[in-house]
Amino acid sequence: PIFDGNHGIRLIWDSFMLFFLLLNVMNVPISLSFSLGDSDYNFLIFMLVEDLPAIFLILDILINMNTSYYSKGYFVRNRHKILKRYVKENFILDFITILPFLIGNKLNNLQFVEVAFLMRIVKLKQISKKLEDFMLLREKAMAFVRMIKLAFLLIFVANICGCIFHYVAIIEKNFGVNNTWLDYKGIANEHWSIRFINSLYWAIVTM
Repeated sequence: PIFDGNHGIRLIWDSFMLFFLLLNVMNVPISLSFSLGDSDYNFLIFMLVEDLPAIFLILDILINMNTSYYSKGYFVRNRHKILKRYVKENFILDFITILPFLIGNKLNNLQFVEVAFLMRIVKLKQISKKLEDFMLLREKAMAFVRMIKLAFLLIFVANICGCIFHYVAIIEKNFGVNNTWLDYKGIANEHWSIRFINSLYWAIVTM
């Protein structure tokens, strides 16, 4: 079937996409800074930050290939034109975004595949823009969306700063420094979640 690009169901789908992709984007710097493997996650958490985003991204590609679009005052529902437009404008971004999910587990030693992290941020902005366009004529809804975006931006920046703060301490310990902030607080050997909470707390207080 051809999906209506302006239907409310599409808004709900994009909202779910935004949520799960945001969780994954938040998880990438955490997994790199704390050197986390699959076994370090609770099963439910792993599903939320890795498995479900991958499933949603794959389904989103299929849906985008079958979603009508607005052009020159008309909705285009011709499947060939929809597919041609999608391949030309969005397929490369979507493919690069999904690539680490497809090969990441097979290339555990090649963490550089997470460079697609940047592509996921672009994907996040793309979905966010679509939601804003959908709510363009709803002033109260737009104010709510902007408030949510600001809150998530602050959390996102704090998350990255906290992960960098922790990673600097790890680098220092690798060079033989034994008085890092982790040692000062006595959490150098604690579970990664304890170190993450302390790192995030520092980032939020500093901001």
